[in-house]
Amino acid sequence: MLAMGDAKAAMADGEMCGTGAEIAVEVDATLSVIDDPAVPLDRPLLDTGDAVKTVASAETLEEAVEKANRDMLGLLAHHHGFSRTEAYLFSSLVGGLEISQVVDPQVTARNAVPSEYLSVPF
Repeated sequence: MLAMGDAKAAMADGEMCGTGAEIAVEVDATLSVIDDPAVPLDRPLLDTGDAVKTVASAETLEEAVEKANRDMLGLLAHHHGFSRTEAYLFSSLVGGLEISQVVDPQVTARNAVPSEYLSVPF
């Protein structure tokens, strides 16, 4: 299932107060289904061209960050052969935690790793 919506003409990185400059849009998107049972992916994975991002929502920001981190570490281990410790270190050195929104009942966080550091695309 895929849903798209809540488009904004402008909004800071991380929805803080429940709104941005709301607009209507038409969207062209390219989607790929990762059909590999070995890939540890329960939530969305974004490839923006500049970065690969895992996205997770939870009741608290700490839980959302933990889920996004766990997903990224699993992907780094699966696709790049990192041990769990190496994945943690790599993500800590080049990755970044991002907050998507904190206005809904469930808050959303992202773990982003710049594509320039990934030798094999996801």
